[in-house]
Amino acid sequence: MPIANIIFDLGGVLLDIDYNLTVESFKELGVPYFEEVFSKFQQDRVTDNFEKGVISDNDFRNHIRDVAGINYDDESIDRAWNAMLLQFPPKKIEWLKELKSKGYKIFLLSNTNIIHFRSFTHSFEVLFGTAFDSLFDRAYYSHQLGMRKPEKEIFGKVLNDFELQPAETLYVEDSKQNADAAKPLGFECVLIETNGDTPAAVDERLARPNIS
Repeated sequence: MPIANIIFDLGGVLLDIDYNLTVESFKELGVPYFEEVFSKFQQDRVTDNFEKGVISDNDFRNHIRDVAGINYDDESIDRAWNAMLLQFPPKKIEWLKELKSKGYKIFLLSNTNIIHFRSFTHSFEVLFGTAFDSLFDRAYYSHQLGMRKPEKEIFGKVLNDFELQPAETLYVEDSKQNADAAKPLGFECVLIETNGDTPAAVDERLARPNIS
């Protein structure tokens, strides 16, 4: 069936990211072993719960203070946490607008958290003069939904809200784990390299003949 809908991941797909910059920023705050701190977060499911909105931004910051043994203010912690967020390449934003003008339904499905959300939506509005969510038919964020990828329920939420047919829906992701979770639901997936050329990868797929 022809592709009518495209669901995009955010980080590494539309927004360039570099996790190492957050590691370096926390090292500058006096946490030379931040990789170990982050590993503990993963074991304790702190980042998962933060991305699901189960814990607040204040809870998250306090957990960083407790585990890392630092007592910096909220602004310093947020600045270090957000350091991984780089730029929205203008080429990708203009290309998204072109896709919408061609009649594709465009969606965003992102694992994120309130601290990152505030940062990248503000940066986008300053740079492009419009709200980030206006690019999409709807943007879905894990911290607002109470669930996150690769949980199948979050993919089902997008499908059900707009009565989308998976066979007509392309899912664009830089995480193999998340792409693998979407495939059994019937999505066709384009897996790209983090910070790769998303327009080229998607356009190449859209140019191929559809398989009945």
